[in-house]
Amino acid sequence: MRRGLLAMGTCAAVVACALGGTLLGLFGFVVAVDLVAVVVLLSVRLTVAPVPSARPVPQATPGPAPPPREDPDLPFRDHRDIELALGWADSSARIYDHAARPLVRDIADRVLAARRGIDTRHDPDAVRALVGEELWPLLDPSRPVADDDRLPAPGLTALDRLARRLEEL
Repeated sequence: MRRGLLAMGTCAAVVACALGGTLLGLFGFVVAVDLVAVVVLLSVRLTVAPVPSARPVPQATPGPAPPPREDPDLPFRDHRDIELALGWADSSARIYDHAARPLVRDIADRVLAARRGIDTRHDPDAVRALVGEELWPLLDPSRPVADDDRLPAPGLTALDRLARRLEEL
């Protein structure tokens, strides 16, 4: 019985490989061989009984879930995110525009709204006059986002000058 199944399987594999090669060329032949290998491996896996282990596997008993660990940095998560974004701000213009620029613009928007009642998006000329032409590109909402890693970032000194300028307002 097994020899008959083996012969039928071998014939089916040869026919599948021949058809695949005839219809699709080398690619079809390779695909047919792969499929035959998968079928053989699955049939062996299904027919061979698993070997019993020498020792029984202990069953896990459900118990109470451990209490969630307290994150000591939880109150400072925002500070860590800000530090991370600004830490990458000096690497390239693309990283600055994607990581630090939204953060810097948000901080500047809040400071200017609270201290001067100015919205960067609605009155960009007033903001430009307050921060100066040199620092305006760091906040300019109309400036396109850089997608080139080779362009230089504005630098941490420029961010420091902007922070000092915002503190002066």
